[in-house]
Parts: sequence; C-alpha cells; structure tokens
Amino acid sequence: MSKRKIFIMILVSVLIISICSPVFAAENEKLKVWFVSCFVTDMLNYYKQVFTEFAESKGVEVEFQIIPDVDAPLKFAAAIEGGNPPDIAEFGTPGFIKYASTGQFLDISDLFNKLEKERGGVFDIGKEAVTYRGVQYGIPVGFQAQLNHIRKDILEEAGLALPTTYEELFEVAKAVNDPGNNFYSLGQPLSVSTPDSEQWFRGILWSFGGSIVAEDSKTVVLDSQETRKALQWIVDTYKAGLYFPGALGWDGSGNNKAYLSGKTLFIQNAMSVYWQMKSDFPELLEKTIFVPPFEGTQGRTDFGAIFSFAIFKNAKHSELALEALKYFMQKDIYEGLIDAGAGYYVPIFKDNVGMALFSEDQYLKAAFEQIKYSHGLGFPGTSTAEAQEIFDLHILTDMVQRILVDNWSFDKAIKETVDRLEKIYQ
Repeated sequence: MSKRKIFIMILVSVLIISICSPVFAAENEKLKVWFVSCFVTDMLNYYKQVFTEFAESKGVEVEFQIIPDVDAPLKFAAAIEGGNPPDIAEFGTPGFIKYASTGQFLDISDLFNKLEKERGGVFDIGKEAVTYRGVQYGIPVGFQAQLNHIRKDILEEAGLALPTTYEELFEVAKAVNDPGNNFYSLGQPLSVSTPDSEQWFRGILWSFGGSIVAEDSKTVVLDSQETRKALQWIVDTYKAGLYFPGALGWDGSGNNKAYLSGKTLFIQNAMSVYWQMKSDFPELLEKTIFVPPFEGTQGRTDFGAIFSFAIFKNAKHSELALEALKYFMQKDIYEGLIDAGAGYYVPIFKDNVGMALFSEDQYLKAAFEQIKYSHGLGFPGTSTAEAQEIFDLHILTDMVQRILVDNWSFDKAIKETVDRLEKIYQ
C-alpha cells in the first residue's frame, strides 16, 4: 500500500472519530450547572445525580455548583460580565425576569411547547413565570405556595369556625387576640425589610379587585376604589391591634418565629414552617391547618413563586444544555425530583396531579390546591422587567407604611405610589 493511501486512511479515521466523539470531551470542558442553595439536601443531591448521569451518557463532565442565596446576584453578575456564565441555572421568580428581559437567556419556546403538549398542560402561573414578551425563556420546575397557616385548636376552643373570607379572618382574629399575654392574632410582617410583606399585600389587593397594572402590563391602574377597599382592610386590622408591635420592622424570620413560638393565630408563609414543625414541633403541626386564600370582594387570588431552569444564551455548551433539560424533564425523572423534595416544590405540570405525595398528606394536598389561585409578579398581565423592579423596591409596602406609620391619607399615599409606578413604566 502506498504512503499516499495510508495517509488518506488515517485522515479519514481521524475525521470519523472527530465527528462521532463529543467535542466537549476533546476540549476537556464541563457542562456547568448552578443552583441557589436550599435546605432540602435530598433534592439538591437528586439534581446532582441526574445531571451527572446525563453528562456521563454524553462522555462529558459536569460542574455542579450550589450557591448561597445571598451570594447569587453577585455571582451571576460576575459570570455574565466575564463572559463565562453557567450553561444551566435555576432561578426563582424574582431573579428570572431580570435576566430574561436583558437578553441573557436562550429562547427555548420549542421545548416548552413540546412539554406543555406532552404533559397535559402547564398551570398558568408556570407559563407566566417563564414568558417574557410572548417568548418562553425557561422551563418551570416547581411552585412554592404562600400558605395560610391557622391554629385550628385555638378557634375550636373559642367555638369559632375557620375563616374563608378576609372579613371573617378579621372577626375571628379580634375574638382571640390577647396582647396581655403577648398573643397577637396576625403574625404577619408589615415591613420593607422582607418580601413577605410585598407578597401578602399583593394577595389582598388582588382579592379586593385592585391591581398595579392592567392586563396590558404597562397601564398603571392602582388608583381605584378596589385598592382603597384593600387598604381599608389592612388599616382596620392594624388599628385593632392584631399585629405584633415590632411587625413594622420585622425581617423575613419574624412570622416564622411568631408561629413556631405559639404566639399567633395566623401567618402566611412558604413550606419552611411546615418543614420545621414536622421535624421539631409535631404537636404544633397537629394543631395547624392550611386554608386556601381568603376571599375578598372579588374572589380569591394570591401570590406564588415559581422556580425555573434557564439556559444562558452565551453559554459555551447551550446545545448540550438543551439536551440536558429534555432529559431532566422526562416525567419519571421529574417526579423523582418532586419526591426527593418531599413538598418543597409543587409540580407544575398537570399530568402530575395524581402523585401520591400530594394526595396522602393533608398539608401537601393544600399546597397543591394553592396553585390554582396563585399568580406572579405582573398579574393580571405578564411578568416584565418593570414588574420585577416594583417588587424589588417593595413599592406596595412603602405605600402601606405611609398610611400606617406616617398617617397619610389613602389619596396622598396612592398618588405618591402611582407617580413612582408611572416613572418606572415610562
């Protein structure tokens, strides 16, 4: 055989190997997957297991990072500025739109639409959370409910029924309030120091028929009689002395501590209090019931948070990342995540409705029920960068504090707030 023929055969072999072998392995690079830390280690371990299995099937490595919540904004900003973002990252509602609106994420509408069709649909709040200007930039992974916790034993002892409306909550709260024994019926924060206040005020506003913007997601409509009705309920409960004296300055742990110490009738909180009761305060859990959002003059509506996967548009391995998401979102693998979280996430796809985890535990069943009442930042419109900014600035909470602390009239507080909102939307 001539040297020329040998050379051609070697060249062809090299080309075949190059085509068939993953380019990533040749470059010795890694699929980068980032998650913000949470307290459910089994769920984080499951994430790592699944993405590692996928990477091994492709002959590549995976770099899996768990980032403390307080470090996440700076970590992501530095990675983006340095041109080295992760391939895949998980974001909560507040952070997702920030990056989607600035063009950082890959359009993955095709995968979203495929999953929506195959999985029997996606709950409305899930689609709202990952959609920006009609495009899906993420895949919703899980819903976190803001649950109404009530001490059913206290109401039973007082011969009172469970409240189903805001007016009924006001009445039973007045009936069992006992400041002399440091028992305040409403264990909610009223402060700008925590998003808990902003979330709660939104649920009240929406249930009384008010909203920040119209369905077009840009016309400010806060100045309404419905807004005034919502504010009146907040003022009436405050003047009745139903909140802890320090609630105007509480951080995010205030309502948790109030409920776990047995010093309040009611809080609204995510599943973290349930988890702590289950492990450390089982007797308190037995005395607790989760109830749906309270009904206002215009029905039941509340705020909920969605956690989603996104792929950075400028990531080195965006195509491989898309394959990884397709792999992860297979029904059996996805349900494994939900089971590992044991209630931390409520599944967002409608074909998961019958999961045993959420039908056998009364508390988790209530969490699943919450999803049909819940909406995101831009309700009744869609999520936008402006809606994100308003949430981050705690503008509704500022308005409430103007009234409660500075004794402003509704008209004056609403006017200042509308001016702030219109500047943002301009």
